[in-house]
Amino acid sequence: MKLTLDPLDLKSEFQEQTDHGIDQKIASRDVTFDKLTKEAQKAVKAVGQATFYAWDHKTYGAIYPPKKKKNNKVRGVMKNGQDIPG
Repeated sequence: MKLTLDPLDLKSEFQEQTDHGIDQKIASRDVTFDKLTKEAQKAVKAVGQATFYAWDHKTYGAIYPPKKKKNNKVRGVMKNGQDIPG
């Protein structure tokens, strides 16, 4: 499945009103997950990635959801019967 986004998917602080409607305030290459609306973020998470296109479709950028944090804590019991901290 492919997901495409446009300037309407940006949060309002990254949009600007022009004579022709809504446009983006930032370059397409600078659009990241956190600059998208909540609805667009949910869609990107569901699909796994998206492509953001400027209205002219000449500039675009790939958008990915944030990586999940890994729990690197080691848990277990030492030979002497004590818990390993963590």
